[in-house]
Amino acid sequence: MDYKLTQTQNGTEIFAEATTGNKQWVAIITDTHPKYNYEREFVAYQKPKTSKRFDGRAMVEEGDVVEMVRYTHSGKNDTRRYYQFVGGELHQIEKTDITKALSEIVVDVATPRDVDFDELQSAVTERHDCDECGQTFTSGHGLAVHAGMVHADDGEEEDEAGDDSPVATIDAPVAVADGGRVADDDGFTLDDYPDEADVGERLIGLDEWGAWYYDADAGRIHNYKREAGADEVEAKRTPIVETEGACEVLEGEDLVEFIRDLDAVTELGDSVFHGHGGVRSWLEVEHTDAAVRHYRADGHLYAYRDGDEHVVVSRGDEPGTRWKHRTSSTVERPVPGQKRWTIPDNWEQRVYSKRDNIAYALYYVPEADVWARVSIPTNNWLVDAWYQVKAVGDLDVKAVGDLASRHDVRQLASEFEDDGDDEMAVVLKEVARNWNVVEEDVRHATEWVLDEGLDQIRPGDQPIHADEGWQVEFHQDRVFRPGDAIKHAVDFSGYDVPVSALLDVLSDLGLPSYYRFELVLDSSEIDMEYYVRGLLEAGVSSAEALDYYFVEVDGMSQSAWGRAAGKSQQTVSKNVAGAKRVLDA
Repeated sequence: MDYKLTQTQNGTEIFAEATTGNKQWVAIITDTHPKYNYEREFVAYQKPKTSKRFDGRAMVEEGDVVEMVRYTHSGKNDTRRYYQFVGGELHQIEKTDITKALSEIVVDVATPRDVDFDELQSAVTERHDCDECGQTFTSGHGLAVHAGMVHADDGEEEDEAGDDSPVATIDAPVAVADGGRVADDDGFTLDDYPDEADVGERLIGLDEWGAWYYDADAGRIHNYKREAGADEVEAKRTPIVETEGACEVLEGEDLVEFIRDLDAVTELGDSVFHGHGGVRSWLEVEHTDAAVRHYRADGHLYAYRDGDEHVVVSRGDEPGTRWKHRTSSTVERPVPGQKRWTIPDNWEQRVYSKRDNIAYALYYVPEADVWARVSIPTNNWLVDAWYQVKAVGDLDVKAVGDLASRHDVRQLASEFEDDGDDEMAVVLKEVARNWNVVEEDVRHATEWVLDEGLDQIRPGDQPIHADEGWQVEFHQDRVFRPGDAIKHAVDFSGYDVPVSALLDVLSDLGLPSYYRFELVLDSSEIDMEYYVRGLLEAGVSSAEALDYYFVEVDGMSQSAWGRAAGKSQQTVSKNVAGAKRVLDA
């Protein structure tokens, strides 16, 4: 079984799917059972040697025990593994520990709360003495600022400040107090703030607004401010969103590395920490050409351009939704199944379609001269806020409605002849003889829609809106003109039959819409070379690319392709899963 843990608004969800035809399952063990050993809530199940299977998903909570079982081809032996869900991950446990694990945590997982703050604090209180004047500072940053301001003109070349220091800094005017210390806007330095702002909240740094305190229980960093004239820190606090201006953190490699590892630190904007990624805030890029995307759900996700990359920043409210990610800003060969947090800069959105709560778009990729149908996120969860390529191919246009055949028109003429309407019958026979003129008019109409019409009805650089069936409508004028075609096919001067009457008869028989056209993505001309090159460009290995193509694109079963390629089904399954991991956003 392949499985995946996903963080949702309601908690952590496990998704599992069968990978072979052997008997297998993933289940959450809920209790012991006198006959079957355990009570189980099945997530996914595969019956042996049949196509009867179900893939599924279920919510897992802290301490839950998960069972994963797969039988061999003979069905006589099985592989069973047991896991306990702790700290957002599955940790393998022994079978002998299952009963105990049903009532308590049996795995030992280190968390940030295990950090000894007193030990860290002692590591950062070392003395920093100025070699020039002997003045003592409690941080390397304070010493560096002092040396730059007081001894810069002493005639001796100073080492570049910060080369060996873990002190954080950003390019901004430095606010300093006496002794060269960074201070908040009321002149308070780190020495003016207590080690604890509240129970369990420990002092770790300072910016121009106020001091940073880490709340170990909440796993977050808060900003406290000391008001001028106040003896203590005010009980006003706000989560740090961005730091503008100078900042200073307590010294010590261990403490700084610890801070960098905290998910909560991303609230600061990573640019606070020297050499820590330089993440820009959305407010900074929102109204610039660098802005790529902004998505609001349970938190917000945004992206901006940085050279030939997109920087994606997630600021969610749930665990696992606070991260940053870099991805290429261009993709020349999209492949089905590919997920991205951003749309590449070289893709041109031409058509948009929404049905219920699902949205899709058609993008043209000029480098490969292909079109991609892409799903667009519309839900309320950041964990699913990615775009996914559903299909790739050439775009074709079809007129909505069936066009009758020459034989159909002749049959209709015979019916009018049998009913005694000889004049209509004669005209219809003449139309049947020249029916190729009508067929040619339909072909020209669809070619015009594809080559020029779609661009003409686009509102500026915005995409065309199509309905649920990928149909577009030309409101201003008729595109398909059967009346004109029929006038070329029949000389009406010798008949009393009006063109409108003839068109009514033919419409009942079969004429396409004059206004509506369907957009069709045709994948038949996209060859294996395109898909494999696209997979390789995405970072998939050659073995994974071949197995993914034949299984996921060509539609062969893993076992059938394994036999054809001389591989085991397990190897194919592993390679397909590896390719999917790379293609995931």
